[in-house]
Amino acid sequence: MSLSAASLEPDLMAWLSARFESRSTLRSLFALAAGDRSGVPLPASAGTQGAPPVTCGLAELLTRVARSRRSGDDIGALLARIDASLESFERAHAGTP
Repeated sequence: MSLSAASLEPDLMAWLSARFESRSTLRSLFALAAGDRSGVPLPASAGTQGAPPVTCGLAELLTRVARSRRSGDDIGALLARIDASLESFERAHAGTP
């Protein structure tokens, strides 16, 4: 079985959003801007009240982090989780532990 990073992006974004969006310093980074078409629909399980929420995609999130020039523990934790997730995907895809 072969998975692409793009096929895992909605799950990764749902997980990141659930874990970090509640932090007031990061909330605006996850919001889908009006008219933004780069958003990734989240799985219905990530939403509340039936309709799944929509968040920006990973590339947009990273762009927003860079443009915001924010720093601190919350940004550090977010970037560390993204890095760990991508490394895990890379190891799984390469078949290494």
